[in-house]
Amino acid sequence: MKRILLFASATLLLGISTSAHSQVLPRLSQGEDYRQARSKLLDSGWQKVKRYEGATDPCKMANSARVCYLYPEYNDSSSDGFCRFLWSNIDGKRLAIASYPCIDSDPGKVTGWGWE
Repeated sequence: MKRILLFASATLLLGISTSAHSQVLPRLSQGEDYRQARSKLLDSGWQKVKRYEGATDPCKMANSARVCYLYPEYNDSSSDGFCRFLWSNIDGKRLAIASYPCIDSDPGKVTGWGWE
């Protein structure tokens, strides 16, 4: 009986460890190309968040760049070239990443990130 419980406990812990490992926030760096950061997030199991749909879709706004069509996680941009992208982990915790200059089809370099 002890062996069965020990095996079950080890299996449960291994499962938790594997699950938690896949959702670790990868090492992001200011100044790194957003495309690199995006690849790290995807490789770590993070999900792209498409927040807007319909009439409020940011891609339908007059000042939106082509980048919003290429990156479903695109959330918003400023008139001076900053963009914001949203991500979610398995627990639903959201991460916002800012980049600059976000011009046309280039999402630019990571300038910062934070929890939403």
